[in-house]
Amino acid sequence: MKSALAAERKAGRLSDFDWKFTGSVGAVNTILHRQVDRLAQIDAARTALAVECYRMDQGELPGKLSNIVPEYLDKVPDDPYDDGQLHYARRQKGYVIYSVGRDGMDGGGESGARNMNPDITFAVLR
Repeated sequence: MKSALAAERKAGRLSDFDWKFTGSVGAVNTILHRQVDRLAQIDAARTALAVECYRMDQGELPGKLSNIVPEYLDKVPDDPYDDGQLHYARRQKGYVIYSVGRDGMDGGGESGARNMNPDITFAVLR
């Protein structure tokens, strides 16, 4: 997109103001996405701490996140990238708390290089 904008500017179809404004909007959008990602990571970490408190008290992991409310967490945090709450997936060796991430697609808590649009995760492995 940036090269297309540069071509428009060079051809005289994009004013200096439009050029600077478009670049600024892109930078602000990137900053906002990073901030939302960080907030999702913090909420996932807080939720994992509540799950661990439940596990220590009950001797097992909760079946679902609603089991930790209200004793360990006031409410399950909202997922900023979809209409629901953060997600919880048990694994063979632990669990993961996650947001679906920027693409809005539920990847089941997968993250890393294998996934082009990874979920935002906080994993606890044993």
